[in-house]
Amino acid sequence: MMRNSRWLAVMLVAAGFALLGAPQDAHATLTIHLSTVVRSGSFAGPVLGTQDLTAVDQGMNDSNPGVVGNVLLVTGIPPVNVGGLTVSVGVQQAIQDLGPALAEVLTSTASTIINTSGAARYATVTVSANMFPGPENRASTAAAGTFLNADGSFAIQFFDDPENRLHTFNATTGTATVFGGTVGTGFDSGVLTATPNNQADYSFAQNNIPVTDGTLFSQAMQFNIFLAPGATLSGRTNTISKAFVTAVPEPGTTAMAFAGLGTLGLTCAIRRRRNHA
Repeated sequence: MMRNSRWLAVMLVAAGFALLGAPQDAHATLTIHLSTVVRSGSFAGPVLGTQDLTAVDQGMNDSNPGVVGNVLLVTGIPPVNVGGLTVSVGVQQAIQDLGPALAEVLTSTASTIINTSGAARYATVTVSANMFPGPENRASTAAAGTFLNADGSFAIQFFDDPENRLHTFNATTGTATVFGGTVGTGFDSGVLTATPNNQADYSFAQNNIPVTDGTLFSQAMQFNIFLAPGATLSGRTNTISKAFVTAVPEPGTTAMAFAGLGTLGLTCAIRRRRNHA
């Protein structure tokens, strides 16, 4: 029950700005990139395997070609092994604002990641997408998952790049870079970390983060996964969502609004009953 509720919480955060967006009409071609580096010994140890994939909306590797502004990069069907980690049903998705009151979303999920190597494995994964239309001024981020069978740890950082570039991971320097330049200025969520723990859920969420994005921008996330021999990371999901918010209501104001709606609904129901009496 707890695991299901956390999955629900993450999905709600992913859609958290759906009611707060501003109308946008630009539809540039979305591109999404997945970069994975698996190492032994540490996150700076010898490289055992890599994976680099790109999908273009309505084009290369897009598993959702029938929908414009929604690019889907699917891996792990059937399961794929990268450096001793077996990944099943990995989905990277970028969703472009297709009308009023919608958000720009980048999400990355994997059904399971299992360490089948017999030794500890350290993976760094970068997921990035560009050609999101702006302007946007608020971001929301979330991450969740469950460790099973043996210890594991997870740390994630979210990035915003107003210069609209795709990010990848430099296996030589161990740092985040972008195609054709250095990492631009912009929103950086800070590192969110789940400590090693077997049979444990983790979840993070941050809301109402100020950003400054113009006509076109990119979003990225980078996360480190440690898995002990035999460990499984199940239900991994990470999301960053952007929107333009003209006014951010205070929590008390929001609560009063919902209370007022509830009272109004009750009043209407009572009136209907009296009219039918």
